[in-house]
Amino acid sequence: MKKLWLFLAMGLLASILVACGNSDSSNGSDSNDETANEIIEDVEANDATETEKEEEEEVEPEPEPEPEPAPVPEAIVYEGNGDDVIKIEKTEEGPVVLFIKGNEESRHFSVKGFDDNDNSTELFVNTTDIYEGITLDPRGTTTLLEISSKGPWTIESRSVRSMRAIESPGSIEGTGDEVLLVEGNPSLAKIKGNSGERHFAVKSYDPDKDLLVNTTDAYEGTTRISKDAIIIEVTAIGEWTISLE
Repeated sequence: MKKLWLFLAMGLLASILVACGNSDSSNGSDSNDETANEIIEDVEANDATETEKEEEEEVEPEPEPEPEPAPVPEAIVYEGNGDDVIKIEKTEEGPVVLFIKGNEESRHFSVKGFDDNDNSTELFVNTTDIYEGITLDPRGTTTLLEISSKGPWTIESRSVRSMRAIESPGSIEGTGDEVLLVEGNPSLAKIKGNSGERHFAVKSYDPDKDLLVNTTDAYEGTTRISKDAIIIEVTAIGEWTISLE
């Protein structure tokens, strides 16, 4: 572009000099010099403008870095022996997720949840078997636990972000009660479990609850699941498998 402007300016300058060749030498010389200077100044101004435009076009804003996710908070641990009532705290906003372990003597063992208004929230555990599993209050309102036990127990309040994830499409295997995070947008869930023919339930949340399976029979089948599902809760005694498509 600079070369083009200079070429045009030189051509114009030559034309002026030829046209003024027969005029008075002293006056013509001064006039030609002034005209040439004006043309050169115009060329330089145009060059500067073109350079500024090119620089403006070449400058692209740098993309903003994606914010780093907050670290997963550590679990809050509660331990005891026998019957007790304890206040609990959530590690962060969202559902209440509890890891519960107890009933080594295979007696009756239960853990019930209550909110700040003393309303019942969830019956997290109710069994006569040795228990170890992860349970859920999807509304996240539980602040008090009533424990019925004949021996030692451990309860951990955990972040839902610390749960295992199942991708869609993909499969996952587990044993006993568990809470899973869903990654992707599934439409079908293939579920197998409850070979011991105890109680077996699978729920999804999007965040509304959807009961996918609820049986006391050995189960193997395919059910629909919301593409917006974010959590799957499994209630089981024994092994199970879930595949999402």
